Amino acid sequence: MRVASVFMIMPPAELNEELAKHADQFQCYLATEFPGYQFQVVDLRMLRPVERGQKVRFGDGTTFAVLPLMGSTGVGERTVEMPPSELILEISEACSRFSVNRRRYVA
Repeated sequence: MRVASVFMIMPPAELNEELAKHADQFQCYLATEFPGYQFQVVDLRMLRPVERGQKVRFGDGTTFAVLPLMGSTGVGERTVEMPPSELILEISEACSRFSVNRRRYVA
């Protein structure tokens, strides 16, 4: 079975606006750091309230949340497996090191 290779990245709330503006550069940086994986930055402003003002949130809102995209066949079997927790932690740490000022990661 394959391991998930596509990840959604949810930035901390205070970095959301900056990373939304530079999503292509951020995704290029992550793809360079983790060849063979794909990344999609989630703009938190696009998330709709779920119920009475609550917003969808993964993690504690102060660190990067890294969510592997996994699906199922509908009969209880996953199409991909969960990646190792070490990889998710490494991706989160790499997200924290990203700097918009690094021009080498221009998409």
